[in-house]
Amino acid sequence: MAAPQIGESLRIFVTEIRKTKFRKDEELDELRVFINPKIIETSSKQSKDWEGCGSVAESGLFAKVARPESISVEAINESGEKFSLKAKSLLARVIQHEMDHLDGVLFIDKADLATAMSRNEYLKFKEQALKKF
Repeated sequence: MAAPQIGESLRIFVTEIRKTKFRKDEELDELRVFINPKIIETSSKQSKDWEGCGSVAESGLFAKVARPESISVEAINESGEKFSLKAKSLLARVIQHEMDHLDGVLFIDKADLATAMSRNEYLKFKEQALKKF
């Protein structure tokens, strides 16, 4: 969740990757606060994966978005301490998604709209994928 999503014009966002029936344990990540974040490095390798967003929650839209697979970010935490973080996979995607909010960009601005589906369609898709494992 980024500050602009709740009407605050601040360069702050939080991330937390919680356990769901669709998420692997290695994808989980603690609650983190990013104040004045800067992405300082991105991988040249990109991947396309599913995204949704609370900003478009009423529409229940999900679609694939291409993003760098790994990033390095610098920010200040909730204690006022500067930190650096190397992130890959889902955490890298979440950070980039939230950074976009700080710049006034929604995931649908970058999404492959040919892959767009409703929340119900997306959940059915994920359920079918889970059954294959």
